[in-house]
Amino acid sequence: MNLWAKRIGELAALPVALFFFSCEDEANVLGYKNPNPKFDASYVEIPLESSVLLLDSQRTSNYSFENEANRLLVGQYVDTRLGSVSANAYTQYYTNSTSKIQSNAIFDSVSLKLRYDFYLYGIKSASSQTISVYELEQTLDYTNRRNYFNTSQAQASTTPIGSKTFTVDTEKLEKIAKDKPDTILQVTVPLDMAFGQRIFNEAVEYANNPNDTTFITFTQFVEAFKGLAIKSDNGDKIMGFSPLSSIQVHYHYNDTVATALSLPFALVTNFNEIKTDFATGDLAGLTQPSQDFYPASDLRYIQSGTGVATKLDLAKFFEFADTVANVIITSAELNI
Repeated sequence: MNLWAKRIGELAALPVALFFFSCEDEANVLGYKNPNPKFDASYVEIPLESSVLLLDSQRTSNYSFENEANRLLVGQYVDTRLGSVSANAYTQYYTNSTSKIQSNAIFDSVSLKLRYDFYLYGIKSASSQTISVYELEQTLDYTNRRNYFNTSQAQASTTPIGSKTFTVDTEKLEKIAKDKPDTILQVTVPLDMAFGQRIFNEAVEYANNPNDTTFITFTQFVEAFKGLAIKSDNGDKIMGFSPLSSIQVHYHYNDTVATALSLPFALVTNFNEIKTDFATGDLAGLTQPSQDFYPASDLRYIQSGTGVATKLDLAKFFEFADTVANVIITSAELNI
């Protein structure tokens, strides 16, 4: 379920061809071939009715099942046929470090490191994208983390704690993903100093007061630091980022090299909100889930992140199967 906003294709005529073959092996026939074969081999082509359907919701939460892709989606795109689509990511964060920050440490800065996972949807050419980061004001439910969907939201502050404008070149990223798939590319977003200072202070408090376990107790930590919303302000692409992305709290000790405390997004609650507006495309009028829709172009669509699907009606196939006695179906093909 974890893609998310990719159009698979445009589907037109949808016939099914059923092929029937004799099971007789002529190499085992002694003498002359029987002029009255036991089986007739034939095929029939059955046109199928089809429509476009909007699913009620698509699960977009990460870390729900094994062998699934885990991804944060951020961006926006306008398609001439499918209208506009945008994606916002919501995530908790939590440290996996056991090292302690001593009281003589000096806070320097805080940043968000978004690691590309090389998924891109939208315009191919290089173009500018702008994203903003907000603190969540609503605690995400870790025990129920499977049940977040493309329609889910979480309340966030209206004032961003960081923004970034950067250039994304789809062809360049695709080449890196193909030739050097282990390459790590990141977008660094500077965050509000007061936000970083709060995290830093909590880490120092734990190091100096063992009775204060907020920093190392997940349930307490996510109540104090509920998470982030990462949203698109401007752009023409939807970008995939790895949950190995993280908040980096930078600090140093006197006369020492600067270091950083990492708070990654892995193995916590995160999900993607995916919004659509079909008003300007071929799907204008597709507003109600689970209702058959017939585009004026007679094309059929699949866009998994938004819940757009093509429905095939197999009634004519069953009608055929019920009218032929003693039929053995040896193979069937769906021709799109």
